[in-house]
Amino acid sequence: MNQKEYLAEFEQLTKEMYEITCKKNHDYTGDASLPFKNFTMVETMGAATTEQGFFTRMMDKLMRFAGFIKNGTLAVEDEKIEDTLLDLANYCLLCICYLRSKKK
Repeated sequence: MNQKEYLAEFEQLTKEMYEITCKKNHDYTGDASLPFKNFTMVETMGAATTEQGFFTRMMDKLMRFAGFIKNGTLAVEDEKIEDTLLDLANYCLLCICYLRSKKK
C-alpha cells in the first residue's frame, strides 16, 4: 500500500466510524441532548467516574484484541477484529469529545 492508497483507506475508515457512532449513539443513549449518557450513567449510579467508564469500554476492546493476537482467531464470529478496532477508535474520539465538553 502506498501513501495515496493509505490515505484513501483512512478516509473510508473514518467515514465508517462516523456512521457507526451515529447509529450506536442513537441506540445507546436514546436522547440526542445527552450523547454521552451511556458513559455518564456509571457515574450517576455511583459505580465509577465517567472517565473510568470510558476506560473500561476501551479495555474491553483492548482485551479482545489481545486475545486475537494471542490466539489468531476470535470465538465470536459476528464481530470481526476490524469491528473491535473501529469501536476502540470511536471510544477514543468519544472520550475526547466528552473531555472537551466538560471544559465548556
